[in-house]
Amino acid sequence: MALPTERKAELRKVLRRLRRIAVERSGPQFAEAVRDRFLGEFPVTVHTQVAGYHALPGELNPAPLLRALIHDGIACALPVVPGRAVPLEFRQWVPGDRLRTGSFRVKEPLEDAQAVRPDLVLVPLVAFDEGGGRLGYGGGYYDRTLELLRASGEVIAVGLALELQCVEDLPLEPTDQRLDAVVTESRVLRF
Repeated sequence: MALPTERKAELRKVLRRLRRIAVERSGPQFAEAVRDRFLGEFPVTVHTQVAGYHALPGELNPAPLLRALIHDGIACALPVVPGRAVPLEFRQWVPGDRLRTGSFRVKEPLEDAQAVRPDLVLVPLVAFDEGGGRLGYGGGYYDRTLELLRASGEVIAVGLALELQCVEDLPLEPTDQRLDAVVTESRVLRF
């Protein structure tokens, strides 16, 4: 039987390829469907601070959702990787703000952007299960970040994914933080 880390590596390899193909074929269709499902299910207000992410190639793009939230007066932020093996930081962002390429080729706000503590975090993922388990890229950044945010108050973690990323028997470890919900192009799961 494969060890959890070996199973995670194999799942990452297979699902990243499948996700990339699906995202490329769908164009903006899946991202817009996820936006619409999120907006119909999560009543955010102008007092909610939402942290999104800048999509990597092949990832579900949260930009349509973030633009809709900002249009409705919701403050949004993007993550910044301040160093190896430490929690993410979040900085205020609106479309048109200059971004820099940070760690892992991820676009992030500049140093002078205001740091914020999000109330709701949109979380990228490679795979998820129907119990709120999440498989990320293996660096543990979101696990450390969610653990820190949850220790200091309330936060909602919402994974954005394609339905094809749902797997049974996801190999989880004690340090893996569970999601509160997942939004796909076809449904919303709450845990």
